[in-house]
Parts: sequence; structure tokens; C-alpha cells
Amino acid sequence: MYVGNHIPLSPWFAKGAAAKDPSVCGLEEIPNESILVKDGGLANTFVYLDKIPKGVAFPIPTEAVLFDQKVCIFSPHAIIVRVKQTMKILNADGAAHNTHTYPKKNTAFNSVVQPNDRTGVDLSYTQSEKEPLSVGCDIHPWMTAYHLPLDHPFAAVSAADGSFEIKDLPAGKHEFKVWHEAGKMVEKAFQVTIKPGDNAITINVPASKLGQ
Repeated sequence: MYVGNHIPLSPWFAKGAAAKDPSVCGLEEIPNESILVKDGGLANTFVYLDKIPKGVAFPIPTEAVLFDQKVCIFSPHAIIVRVKQTMKILNADGAAHNTHTYPKKNTAFNSVVQPNDRTGVDLSYTQSEKEPLSVGCDIHPWMTAYHLPLDHPFAAVSAADGSFEIKDLPAGKHEFKVWHEAGKMVEKAFQVTIKPGDNAITINVPASKLGQ
């Protein structure tokens, strides 16, 4: 939950006013997604375990994660992917994009994705990262997203209303990291005790931690 007085951020560009490829990028308003708050819920917050619980196996998902580009906006803005899982980078726009990742441990990915490419360019991370890594488009510099490759499934990104769900977490004490692009590591060790059954928790993120 976002704690404080949130003032919505102005869009990067109004509809029709995109600085590049306006016939494509100007079809809609280009929002500033760096802080999105809805009814007190903070979107695009990463909540994840830093360490893998002992004695649990994690097969690599066979289905691909889809990462698209629509009206010169990355979609989704924040995404979790498993190590060695295929990510397909798509392009729904009639203009080319250049998807460029900035990891700390993995090899950087830098590839043009052609207009209207619905087959996609494959990306696979070989190592988990301690924090989400930024993704940009060198052609349209306002485009920003974040990927978090992990070697386990105990992680989530908060939805538009701030909600998130992490399934099948073993019972016991766990320490979660809480990361948001505006404040980076807002919680280094958020402690949670999981009991059998449903466990509802609330993570409060003060506006001051996000620079507001």
C-alpha cells in the first residue's frame, strides 16, 4: 500500500505529441509509469524471496513469457521471469523498436524488433539477479520496463490495485525483498511467517521512500 499523498505524474507525451514516430507512438497518451497508485494500492512493486527454501524443486516453466511493445510502451511494465525460461519479445507497433536490457549478472540483450512482429525475438536469462534490471528502447528513449530473472517461483509484481499473490510458499519464516523503481530496495528483509492455509499480508510503502 502507498502511504502518503500521491500526486499523479504527468504523461511523457499527450496523445498525438510523441517526440518520435508520432503516427504510431502518438495514437495514445504516453503515461509516466514510474509511480502508479490506485485506491491506495501501489502498482509494479516487486516482492520476492532472496534465498531459495531448502528441499524444494523448481522445474523451469515450459511456457514462454510474453513481453510486448504497444503504442511505444513496454507491456507489461514490470515482469518476473524464471532463469532459462524463454521470454518472447513482441512488437505490436508499426514501427521498429530496439529492446535493450541492462543486467548486472547476465549478458546484456540488445536487439531490434521489427514492426508488427508477433512471432517474437527470444530472450533467456542464465542467472538470477539480486534486483530488477532496467529495459529500454534506444529508438524511443521514454520507453522503460523492468525484468527480474529468478531461479525460484516465490515472487510477484503488484497489480494496478497493489494486490499480489505468491503461491505454494512453504510454511515457516521468510524474508522478502520489496523493490520499486522509484525507491529501489524499499525493504531489504520484510519478515513474514507463513502458516498452513491462506495468509494475507500488507506491505506499506511510504511516499518518502519513493521520493514523493
